[in-house]
Amino acid sequence: MLREDFLYIPKFHFNITVMKKLFYFLLFCVVVLTGGCQLFNQDNIRTTYYQLNHSIQNDTADFSMIIRLELLSEGVKPSIIDMVQSHIFCPLFAVEQPKKDPDAMLHDYTAKTFEEYQFAKTDRSHAVYEEIIDGNMTFQCGSLMCYEASQYVYNGGAHGNTLLFCHIFDLSTGAKLTETDLFLPDFETPLSGILIEHLERQSASGVCETFFFDNVIPNNNLYITPHSIVYAFPPYEIAPYVCGTIRICVPFNRVRELMNPLSVVYRYLDDTTDD
Repeated sequence: MLREDFLYIPKFHFNITVMKKLFYFLLFCVVVLTGGCQLFNQDNIRTTYYQLNHSIQNDTADFSMIIRLELLSEGVKPSIIDMVQSHIFCPLFAVEQPKKDPDAMLHDYTAKTFEEYQFAKTDRSHAVYEEIIDGNMTFQCGSLMCYEASQYVYNGGAHGNTLLFCHIFDLSTGAKLTETDLFLPDFETPLSGILIEHLERQSASGVCETFFFDNVIPNNNLYITPHSIVYAFPPYEIAPYVCGTIRICVPFNRVRELMNPLSVVYRYLDDTTDD
């Protein structure tokens, strides 16, 4: 029979720093193992197209509004559909509380725009106004969805102008992901350098001869493809109007070290794209 003083009872000393690291490691493993396109059944995702074409042309008005939007309609909770739709509508229609019914939102925006057009043209009997809005889902894999909306407006002058609104959504929460969600802290300076590097390559290819390189900084207007992150800059922001919207496409393997490994986007990184 062993004497009690011969029994060895191990003692564990817990280091708080080590335990925190272990926690984040396990959390990362869960994120990776539960990620990918299996998080959501992609076949369950459905979208609906909404269109509006309103034109008034007579002796006192020359007004045209065309809206074509693809919107999420099935495959996730209604509350998430509402959140995603709100993120799309707010900047596009310049509202803080958009209507949940897309048809009502489109008609309200058209009526408001025509009213403003009527007021603005009081000193011009035949002013022209043309607006074309297009919105489409550009990428969807698992809980990740990218959306792009363009807004062209011409109200006189030499030419119209186009704005581009890019979104990345996490369909598990309905949240719109921003740069601070995707990247680690202090990403701005190194990412600016990478964007300029790839823009210089585009410049050499003859896409556009003149760029304002000092203005090339992360602008939070981005989306992803299966192999890359793409930043979109509207006319005048980093190049003359004639160059149109400039898109800078950066392979994932070029920015991987800057990205937050806990981000939903990190699950979909594909290093197969050549730098």
